[in-house]
Amino acid sequence: MKQLKKWTALFLAICCLLTLLPMTASASNGQKKLIALTFDDGPGPYTQRLLDGLAARGVQATFFELGMRAETYDDTTRRILREGHQVAQHGYDHPQLTSLSDDGVRWQIGHTEDILNDVLGRSFTYLVRPPYGDFNSRVLSLLDAPAIIWSIDPVDWRDRNAYTVRDRIVARAFDGAIILCHDIYSSTVDGVLMAIDILQEQGYEFVTVNELYRRRGVSLNNGETYYSCKPTGTQLDAVKAPVISTEIVNGNARVKLTAEAGAAIYYTTDGSDPVFNGKRYTAPFDFTVGMTVKTCAAYNLNGSRSETVTKKLDALGIDPTVRVEDGKIVFDNRNQNADVLFTTDGSVPNTGSQSYSAPFECYDGVLRFRALGENVCTPVKTIYVTKNGNLFWDVPNTSWYFDEADRATTLGLFNGTGVYRFSPDGTLTRAMFVTTLYRLMQRTDADLTPPETQSFADVPAGQWYSEAAAWAAENGIVLGYADGTFRPEQSITREEMCVMLDRLLDRFGITTSGTPMTFADADCISDWAKESVDRLSACGIINGQRGNRFAPARGSTRAEAAAVLLRLYDLIG
Repeated sequence: MKQLKKWTALFLAICCLLTLLPMTASASNGQKKLIALTFDDGPGPYTQRLLDGLAARGVQATFFELGMRAETYDDTTRRILREGHQVAQHGYDHPQLTSLSDDGVRWQIGHTEDILNDVLGRSFTYLVRPPYGDFNSRVLSLLDAPAIIWSIDPVDWRDRNAYTVRDRIVARAFDGAIILCHDIYSSTVDGVLMAIDILQEQGYEFVTVNELYRRRGVSLNNGETYYSCKPTGTQLDAVKAPVISTEIVNGNARVKLTAEAGAAIYYTTDGSDPVFNGKRYTAPFDFTVGMTVKTCAAYNLNGSRSETVTKKLDALGIDPTVRVEDGKIVFDNRNQNADVLFTTDGSVPNTGSQSYSAPFECYDGVLRFRALGENVCTPVKTIYVTKNGNLFWDVPNTSWYFDEADRATTLGLFNGTGVYRFSPDGTLTRAMFVTTLYRLMQRTDADLTPPETQSFADVPAGQWYSEAAAWAAENGIVLGYADGTFRPEQSITREEMCVMLDRLLDRFGITTSGTPMTFADADCISDWAKESVDRLSACGIINGQRGNRFAPARGSTRAEAAAVLLRLYDLIG
């Protein structure tokens, strides 16, 4: 008897060893042990904590959701999809499908599908798990989807003990298993996360149900049941993320996305999630500097996709610069093997456009340019040119203030707010306005010797506007506020501007004539400004705005101020 027991024990040991041989061979061939975690009856109050734990461990799972719970936990459902898990369905309210009529089965599945599509914002196909695992041939024919059952059941719903859940999962785990759990129990969340830690150490990779079967080369068919997917001899890799690259086609920069054969590519160019908002990639698209491309590859966006990759697109090469020298336009190009191409008619410069070779005369109009060449394609730049030799990024040649900005800049009344930037819609401060007045009077050869001391407590010496503020105070053009301040950074209102201009006319003995304008909002003009507004409107220096309104308290833009000052300049002669 002892000898029999000895041989029996040896036989069992050999059998156990043989069961491990396929796994050992699989590992030696570089294949991984795959296992699928699935969760039924949720989402619930513990699903977010479960998702945190899965994310920390790099684990993907499949969630067979009830329609009634997806309606309540819609944010959780979206998070499940967003983080790469698979959303599947479990009927609307967990009935035994075999007890329902055909219409009842169709409603459970169809209504839940509609809910999930509405929550997720786009249409997907969903695997189905019949509630209680209860099905027959009639039910299977009505599902219009594969029926996913399970091969490991830790009976977490009954015992509600985290350690029991952990131990049963670990003890029964095998390559290709589908594990049934319920994310509506806190104990299940704890037990599953502990089991994951142990099984990952044993070499298991947790995948969605779709990925389990795809990577093993097995197709899922509607109306059929699936319990597990043991090794088949086929072992595909996880879906690889697309590669974002740029190319130049017919002189235009394009963004190109590439992925493994058979995988679809989804992308966005506004930084949003391609899973929810992505377009299907079919061909290279226009390159735009600063564009943020987000993309993923997928055999199925719901349960079989890559991670999302993000890339902010920078220029291909160095932007050429433009300047005016001796009344001619000059380009500077630091790109090797590339030319500066330009147009003067507003069209996009391309391979057929004129290539810059020498400086050329300024003109009134639009100038567009870019660098193009071998692996160089900079974005199209648009700048506006004047015959007087001024360049503006922000003063279109079609704007009402194009001539005003050109002339005011040529006279030196305005210096701009940056390189070739006039900022026509920018508000004018009190310091800016008195400075432009001071420059205007310098152009009329007036005696403008400024006083040596300042009249305002908040105008320190050495500021760019100090001399102009002192001159304005000395000549009674600016009186300041009761507290002795000038408030240089405060925006100047239209009625304040009129008062200052009126004082300047008086100071220099300039007479005006004409009939004052009658503004629709004349009652809104302050008493201290009415006479000045009348005088300046009578001589045509100040005009009304839309609807014949004066808008006395509104700030003046730099473009408006330029027009007003040029009228004054012409009046002075």
